[in-house]
Amino acid sequence: MSPFKIIPPLIGMGATSHNVIGNQLPHTIHSVCSSSNTIETTLDDCELISDNGTENMEYNFQTNRTNEIIRWVLKESANPTHSIYFPEEVKSPYQYLKINTKNKYINSNI
Repeated sequence: MSPFKIIPPLIGMGATSHNVIGNQLPHTIHSVCSSSNTIETTLDDCELISDNGTENMEYNFQTNRTNEIIRWVLKESANPTHSIYFPEEVKSPYQYLKINTKNKYINSNI
């Protein structure tokens, strides 16, 4: 019995992509292939609801199925409680996707 709660990706679940400079963008999962450990997402549209400072911004996220589809591959050594995916085409350690969360943050300090 594992002490970790593993959350599998599901269609319609939220996800957040992160990059090396700290930007975070919201995604929605549109397809899941468990045999190849891949998922497909599109970027969500988002509208700022309230701005209470950099750390307390609230957004309304809207799934946009017409945006470009991005394929992600499960990282083999990911912590089971945090399913981490890398972009399939650009296998960069500087960009990844974390499922079961949806955030937006643009680092304006760079």
